[in-house]
Amino acid sequence: MIPFDVTFLRPDSVEEVAQALQEARRTGARAAYFGGGTEIVTLARENKLRAEILLDYKTLSQARREPGGSSFSQAQAQAQAQAQERLAWGSALRLNEVSDGGACLLLAMCCNGVADRTVRNSITLGGNICGMLPYREAVLPFLLLQGELESLAEPGSLTWSSVEERFSKRLKLEEGELALSFSLESALVAGLESDGVIHLENAPGRVTALARGDRGGWFYERRTTGGPVDYPLSTLVLVQLDGRYRLALTGVFGYPLRAFRAEEVLNSGFSGDFASPTEADRLQRAGAALDAEGLKYKADLRGARDYRRSVALQGLAAGMEALA
Repeated sequence: MIPFDVTFLRPDSVEEVAQALQEARRTGARAAYFGGGTEIVTLARENKLRAEILLDYKTLSQARREPGGSSFSQAQAQAQAQAQERLAWGSALRLNEVSDGGACLLLAMCCNGVADRTVRNSITLGGNICGMLPYREAVLPFLLLQGELESLAEPGSLTWSSVEERFSKRLKLEEGELALSFSLESALVAGLESDGVIHLENAPGRVTALARGDRGGWFYERRTTGGPVDYPLSTLVLVQLDGRYRLALTGVFGYPLRAFRAEEVLNSGFSGDFASPTEADRLQRAGAALDAEGLKYKADLRGARDYRRSVALQGLAAGMEALA
């Protein structure tokens, strides 16, 4: 429970959201958006967050949109999604709704890595991407595949912007700005996974998946210290699109990022004696790519810096081999 008095509002339109924010500012009340509530309730209980007004935005149509609709089977959802120019997921969708919809298999994998199924019935897509926990695994596909953000900005106007341009360790939102939905280009998603997931392995402490399409494919790996219900040592997504690598990861450096410097190393290619790379060659290239980011590897009780680096470079090397 929340151990202080709070006014709970549930606006039915973006105009009502803007009005509520304006009224809160006029009276000097602190307002916060309320999605799944998992973080807000926990932080409020620990006296780490206080707000006089909570705005529940889950009834907004823009925050509830999903590709294909929830009544379709996964195959039907994928077929309908491919007919749309962009696939949009409302920020108020629960992570299970996003993954069960099946319109983007990569996004489904990233959502399924968070917590367990019961908790994912509460956590929203917007909460995972915009929340305080640093891992934000659901943002990885949007960083890799030209994701767009639809948001409600001041003074109550809808805006569209690039997720990649707005993201630096976290999604940079202005005061009072509400993330309404996230979208991907449907043709790009289809080009990477139209053949579906052709390999899936779920072992203790390691989940991997590989998908293919007519323009390339993607490799996903999530590593933990024990079972699947844990914060990641490394969550890594390697995309091969039109013969070029793209890389995004989280947990390794303490926050999610699109690894542009690592991509430069990976796309420099193997040549000469390394034209047919061995496992040792791939590990060497993976280590050079990760180190090129020039960032400190995360260290905590789950893993030291050297261990996290080793886990990540093994995953990256495995991805290079799988996508070769």
